[in-house]
Amino acid sequence: VNSEDDSLGTVQIVNKMSVIAGTVTGRGNAAGGIVGKIGKNTTFTMNTSSFQATVNGNGNNGGVVGLAENATFTNSVAVTVKTTVSSGNAMTAGGLIGKAQDAVSVTIENVTLNGANISTEAKNNMNSKSGGIIGCWNDTSVTGRVSQEAASFKNISIVSSSINGYDKAGIIGNLVGNNILADTVLVDNATKIGDSNNGIAGGVFGRVIGRNIDIKNSNIT
Repeated sequence: VNSEDDSLGTVQIVNKMSVIAGTVTGRGNAAGGIVGKIGKNTTFTMNTSSFQATVNGNGNNGGVVGLAENATFTNSVAVTVKTTVSSGNAMTAGGLIGKAQDAVSVTIENVTLNGANISTEAKNNMNSKSGGIIGCWNDTSVTGRVSQEAASFKNISIVSSSINGYDKAGIIGNLVGNNILADTVLVDNATKIGDSNNGIAGGVFGRVIGRNIDIKNSNIT
């Protein structure tokens, strides 16, 4: 499924119990367990307590959404996520979203990423980005958004997971933007971020370019 219409749109996962998306293999620039790309004023709401998916491809790959561009992403209930996401070449991989691009609004709360495997094959390439929640956040409208909260991550647990890429982290591997909040993030000691000496690794955020990046009440064990 792709959402690229100019008008306002809404996409929802409506099953409040469990969603198993199976295996998705993408051949273009975006692949997701539910939606390949959301954009142009689309609102995506995740409304399920358990989610599993396997996503493969050579583009921007995410467990739920591959590419979110000028869109809104949120979850309405607490959810446990187990995703296996891999991206070939020098692209992005994220447990929920592969890449968030340009004026994206994200609110993610009460999410547990448990037993996930997030990786890009080109781990020695600087364009390779992986994150437990989002692989790459790239807001090129950064200069005009210094007073608006662009993303909020609250009560996020990364448990027994593996995250690999050149830029890699528990929440966002590569972050270019302003006004990002991470509140009460846990990355447990069974989670492995990076398996080589190359690149940038962070418990919450990896490589960061921006202002008003707020991390509080978090524990990286």
